[in-house]
Amino acid sequence: MSWDVCIVKFENVYENVEDISNDDAEPLVLGAVEEIHRAISDVFTGTDWSDPAWGIWDGDDGSIEFNVGDGAETTSVMLHVRAG
Repeated sequence: MSWDVCIVKFENVYENVEDISNDDAEPLVLGAVEEIHRAISDVFTGTDWSDPAWGIWDGDDGSIEFNVGDGAETTSVMLHVRAG
């Protein structure tokens, strides 16, 4: 199985995804890319950041690709999860 998960933070709290587009809300900055790399690597030890925009973690039960973009800061983290 695979899942695509997008992590974003908004100023307002939303109960439904549809409400976000109705509000024209812009995502807040999650942090500097280096901070995001460290936070992910603390949990997913061994994540390969050879390409700073894409972290790749391989585990016994699956893999996750983390897309953090190529800027100095990021407003989202996209996870491409493949696991059983």
